[in-house]
Amino acid sequence: MSIPRVESPYSNTFVIYTDSETFYYSYSTCIGYSNMICNLNIRVNKFFSNTTSKHVGKLRIGNFEKIDETEFHLLINRCQNKVSE
Repeated sequence: MSIPRVESPYSNTFVIYTDSETFYYSYSTCIGYSNMICNLNIRVNKFFSNTTSKHVGKLRIGNFEKIDETEFHLLINRCQNKVSE
């Protein structure tokens, strides 16, 4: 596994890249997740703020599947466990 790469493409946004995963952050909140191995592109279906809503568009994750926050974290954990098997 390589060292994760962190980028801040826009003010108060962060994208963390690993070998197969990408985590999308607005401020300190993970709002989106992508995993190439699990073929998964998800984002939290929750209104945080106007600024975070703008970040969804800027980070180009608006077309990701929207799921509730609890399921969001469960799917990330499930996918990570599947990849590490």
